[in-house]
Amino acid sequence: MGKIPFLKMHGLGNDFVVLDGRRRTLPIDAAAARALADRRTGIGCDQVILLERPRHPGAQVLMRIHNPDGGEAEACGNATRCIADLLRRETGSPRVRIETVAGLLEAEALRDGRVPIGARSRSPRSWIPAASI
Repeated sequence: MGKIPFLKMHGLGNDFVVLDGRRRTLPIDAAAARALADRRTGIGCDQVILLERPRHPGAQVLMRIHNPDGGEAEACGNATRCIADLLRRETGSPRVRIETVAGLLEAEALRDGRVPIGARSRSPRSWIPAASI
């Protein structure tokens, strides 16, 4: 696979390896995701997040989510919060739309670190801080 830059992010106890494939295609398949997620021989994480150029014109990014077994998940709230915070830091815009297999997810990164997700998500449970390590 060679060297690929990555971020390690976490939100509410879930940790993620984030790979940015927006500028170049990254060779991440089920086997590569399993290798990266392995806590003994890889980087170790709950999920591998692959960012790609969006297909939907209203989205800033396409987020693909691989579980440690290599299977692909449709969406993950904590991963969405982390990626929303990453996009906020990159663009300066607190409101983002993230394309996933499940569809478009809207998120708003608040100044205090909370990142509610969903078009009408205002419940306290959805206001969970995202952090990167």
